[in-house]
Amino acid sequence: MDEEIIKLAKELNNLYELAYEQIKPNIEDIIKNKINNKKIIEHYLDELLNIPTDKAYDLLKKICNYYISINKETALFYLNEYHEIWLAEEEVKTLKKDYNKW
Repeated sequence: MDEEIIKLAKELNNLYELAYEQIKPNIEDIIKNKINNKKIIEHYLDELLNIPTDKAYDLLKKICNYYISINKETALFYLNEYHEIWLAEEEVKTLKKDYNKW
């Protein structure tokens, strides 16, 4: 039983990694080419909400930092959503203090 759970967890992590690798170039392209299409950006933000990895979180912060100049309220919404979904309550409280800086 434990071996099956470990195997499933590894498979899930592989899927998260694959999803990250597929969207990373698109997000980097958005930032590099200064694309400001809200639908496209928010599509990738939605995708990132489904990937609970440190690399995905770093990429989310990167695109949110870019998106803040286009739509501050929505960028902060996505950061908050990621925090609420994937981080512990104490981490969320600490991070919300940083929102005031933006």
